Amino acid sequence: MGDMDAEFKVAHMLSVGFEGQPRDVKLSVRLLEQLAGRDHPLSQYILGMRLIKNERQAEGVVLIEKAASAGHPTACTQMGHMYKSGIFVERDPRKALEFLERAAAAGGPASVPTLGESSLAGSGLVSAYICKASADDVVNLRPQNREGTIALPLQTLAPVFSPYRISSGRLWPRVLKPGVSEAAFLAGTLYASGDGVERDSKRAMDLYLKAANQGLAAAQHNVASLYFQGDPAGGVPRDVHRAVEYWSMAAEQSMPLSLFNLGKLLHEGYAPAAGEPPSWRVRVDRNRAAAYLRRAVEVDGENGPVGKEATALLEAVGRAEGSAASAADGMSSKAKPAAAAGSCVVQ
Repeated sequence: MGDMDAEFKVAHMLSVGFEGQPRDVKLSVRLLEQLAGRDHPLSQYILGMRLIKNERQAEGVVLIEKAASAGHPTACTQMGHMYKSGIFVERDPRKALEFLERAAAAGGPASVPTLGESSLAGSGLVSAYICKASADDVVNLRPQNREGTIALPLQTLAPVFSPYRISSGRLWPRVLKPGVSEAAFLAGTLYASGDGVERDSKRAMDLYLKAANQGLAAAQHNVASLYFQGDPAGGVPRDVHRAVEYWSMAAEQSMPLSLFNLGKLLHEGYAPAAGEPPSWRVRVDRNRAAAYLRRAVEVDGENGPVGKEATALLEAVGRAEGSAASAADGMSSKAKPAAAAGSCVVQ
């Protein structure tokens, strides 16, 4: 494999050119084809992606699946997503889970040559050209004070992963982020929904946490939502404090649903029920609520599914602020009531 990695590096250098050698994509592709024929996983993956871009999906999938079967992390993630969603292949959740868990267990990108901006050091990176989260992948719930959560299906949701396209003439996809996190996230969605496998909230949470702690906003949102809802019987205890922490992480990355949920919590507040820790209390703060909701509208758009809800809630926040201001003005014009015997007035 060492010799093939060296040949791969030559192919890479030819694709971008170097001192004394002009760019030669045709020769680079021929070298990659030879490497792919000798079962070099990274070459198979790159050529497979190139074939898909050029509308030769069936041939591309064959090469990517060969790379995945050899354990290439990115290829495993791509094949997992394709089998999960039925993209270019017949949908098969069990096969999807097999590939995704293999990628998630990889622990990081494979060791390959690194050459500047067009580096392929991210063989563990996922191209959002194929890998996008659907509305069903993101836990879509709304926090309710003392009443658990309400799940409302969304028809559409902006892609979770960064937009990615292979520009015309570019052979080497740009490195984005480690694909291990996306694989863990997607595998978690299968365990959470029981799609092709027995439903397992604890396993789903473990996978979401792995992706969340690597910085994936969608996973951070799902961790928060599972903590807020809780599934004690499934091994996931309810924890409102941690839910707020993980929603805040996702909100920092402009995850619309997390922004909305924090806005709703700060608008309504959360009073811990009997037996719940006092640290779970969320005090009403409508200024911060409005800030989160305005950001949700900005990110999702006024006509987006989350944006519409956030706009409506912003109006409710404004009405509540107006009512509170009117009540405060009324109290300031009246004498303070006398304290009844044996009680006190909370100032």
